[in-house]
Amino acid sequence: MHILLYDLTKLILCGCNLDRFGFIWLYLAWCLFSICLRLFIFARVCLFLPVFVYVFDNFGNKRG
Repeated sequence: MHILLYDLTKLILCGCNLDRFGFIWLYLAWCLFSICLRLFIFARVCLFLPVFVYVFDNFGNKRG
């Protein structure tokens, strides 16, 4: 993990002067970040969608 953070810091501070090993770490970090972001968004949708459906369905079903 420290090597990954070191390579990311080197990329930010020094531009694109990474060797092949550094690009592999950068690619793996980007893949991990994108997977975590997708799972986070999916979890938020699954958590809040039933709440929205319940609230709007409740308002829609009120008669009188």
